[in-house]
Amino acid sequence: MKCHSLYSLHPQIGWLIFISLFSTFGYSAMAQSSGEIRIFFTQSIDLSYSNGTQADGIGGSLIEQAIIDLIDNATQTVDFCVYNTSRDFIANALKAAHNRGVCVRVIVDDQAYNSAFLSSMPFPVMNGNPGSPLMHNKFIVIDAGIPQKAWVITGSMNLTYNNMFTDYNNVLFIQDQALAQAYTTEFEEMWGSSGPQPDYGQARYGADKTDNTPHQFDIGGMSVSCYFSPSDHTANRIIAALQAAQHDIQVAMWTFTYDELGDALVDAYHQGIDVRAIIDQGNEYDYLVGQGLNVTDHPPSPMIHHKYAIVDTQTPSDATAVITGSHNWTWSADNINDENTLILYDTDLANIFLQEFEARWHELVTATNEPIVRTFRCYPNPAIQVVWLDGLPEGPVSWALVHGNGQLVAAGRLPQSGNPQLDLPPVTSGPYWLLVRADNSWWRASLFIISQ
Repeated sequence: MKCHSLYSLHPQIGWLIFISLFSTFGYSAMAQSSGEIRIFFTQSIDLSYSNGTQADGIGGSLIEQAIIDLIDNATQTVDFCVYNTSRDFIANALKAAHNRGVCVRVIVDDQAYNSAFLSSMPFPVMNGNPGSPLMHNKFIVIDAGIPQKAWVITGSMNLTYNNMFTDYNNVLFIQDQALAQAYTTEFEEMWGSSGPQPDYGQARYGADKTDNTPHQFDIGGMSVSCYFSPSDHTANRIIAALQAAQHDIQVAMWTFTYDELGDALVDAYHQGIDVRAIIDQGNEYDYLVGQGLNVTDHPPSPMIHHKYAIVDTQTPSDATAVITGSHNWTWSADNINDENTLILYDTDLANIFLQEFEARWHELVTATNEPIVRTFRCYPNPAIQVVWLDGLPEGPVSWALVHGNGQLVAAGRLPQSGNPQLDLPPVTSGPYWLLVRADNSWWRASLFIISQ
């Protein structure tokens, strides 16, 4: 079974081609690729906002089958790089591909559960980015060596039951060999090899990676930018796209804690840009509300697991764009995690995401003018053994500690009132959120825990 990139098969010719394309304008569009882009959401959208376009599909079952269909059609390679996978249907499709001679390579996060890969696999599975940083990518590259069959699947969705069937997520399918080769380059930097087996000695994750992929693409006439974290300084690229807005910005974000991105939204608001945001968790929510922005939070379940922003969708301009991928708006996503982000400049694509945003927005803001879930502060943050809870009403407190992947870790009850102290249970280092029930209301705070 062979599994090599263009550059390892033809080191001199391939390298010269790579240097020429990269130094000029990145990978050019491959003439034999169709440039087709399919958009899927896990939950409903609001077609009353459509400009005549709509998503290619809605619902986890449809998305899962579309992924399996592409894996089933693969003839050369499948590079699978997803933070967390529990769907045995996906794992079985990968096994079938391997058994018919397709080179299957899999990277997962070393701390996520990944139940679909717990049993012995016939292909190698690499546990990526060891330690507290996350291998948080969500992408699959299929047949990158074949122009007509090269696909990239990416977005905000992990391949778990909750993420596919309960939570709110987006998934993009892109048929373009140039983009597929860029994702393959990123994959092989983490894999440490261009061959079928990983090389742990050469593998690079997180801050050890380099900016070694092109960033600008022409996909079926659409301008697309591609960035990988942390090497490509993705937050700066997102800020630049937000700063280009002339009319409106909409954001749907799972975790929002990065001050620089919060400041970019505040600056846009003060310049007269119509800014709206749905934030599932993160301290930037309070900051944006305090600055007067039109922001709403979201109940803790199901999760707004999106990581997208859309620019100038209501009044299209040259800046109209969709920003999406695995990258939460956090310091960790920009500095230590492995993430992937696309910025796609297209009016119709942006309108499709607007349909999703408006569906979520009206679910949240039309029923009540009060926040559905209030926020409080816990400190110190990051925390090691203990945190204090600030901003809660008097009375007993019921609490639950939930990992950033949505898994319940611990729960309990505190009799104290005012400013209670919580002794943290022994957990692995990483992002968590603390959900509190007090005074017949829900409260929450984001928290980063450092294990000893």
